[in-house]
Amino acid sequence: MATHPGHCSNFSSFQESLWPVLAAQFPPALLGNGMAVYHLVTRERSWHSGIVYSFHLAVSGMLYSLSLPFLAAYYYPPKDWRYGAVLCKLERFLFNCNLYGGIFFVTCISLNRYLGIVYPLQIHGRLQPRHAKALSAFYPYSLLLAGLGCGLPFLLTAFCYAAIIRTVFRNPHLSQTEKRKVGMLVGAGVALYAFSYLPYHIFRNLNLWRRLLRPGTENCAVSRAIHTTTQVCKILVNLNICLQPLLYAALAKSVHNCCGASCGTGTAAEEQAERVELQPAT
Repeated sequence: MATHPGHCSNFSSFQESLWPVLAAQFPPALLGNGMAVYHLVTRERSWHSGIVYSFHLAVSGMLYSLSLPFLAAYYYPPKDWRYGAVLCKLERFLFNCNLYGGIFFVTCISLNRYLGIVYPLQIHGRLQPRHAKALSAFYPYSLLLAGLGCGLPFLLTAFCYAAIIRTVFRNPHLSQTEKRKVGMLVGAGVALYAFSYLPYHIFRNLNLWRRLLRPGTENCAVSRAIHTTTQVCKILVNLNICLQPLLYAALAKSVHNCCGASCGTGTAAEEQAERVELQPAT
């Protein structure tokens, strides 16, 4: 991971201070996502669409977590990549796959939950695991999301969860405690998305922009602030893979109850079928 310093672009000192954070993120990221994968593989007998999306999201986070020790060692002062060009490119590949793959699967999970709660009867029997597997096949191509940034997926996720909250709070079959719990968890999910993905894309593009400035036109103080903020935002992206397994496990249970209650006016057979078909999980 060679750096190409210009007249004021060598800001390694701040990156060197981040190695303990990266090292501390490795155990919860690997264990959390690994346990999620283990739970899905060993305990989930019916792989509906929510399971498929959640499985791929956990695998994405687990694979990237394996690169965190190497990244921490790279940042350890004096900052230097000691593992060759192949592992350097692999770390970059895993980071980008996790970043845009995570955005892709979180958006798919949001849409799946939106349809399952807001339109449970209309889509009953239409969302099949093969549909989720077909979408998941586009995972290697999820880097194309970089061209659109993460604004559109974020808007879709926010819209879906806003509709979920509206439907849940209008549901007479749920208690106020259940409604508040779903509202808090959904809000936490949207906030986690906003604070991990959006700032990174904004400041990464600003960082690329300042590196394209002509020599002599760059303001070193501004460049340092942009570079520092970009590194902090990258840490937030890494933090996201630590927290996602916990958040989606809690949210899955609450949304599962809502999926059943949202069909309170249907037959018992329909309710049971929809709970099996549409249960979101991680």
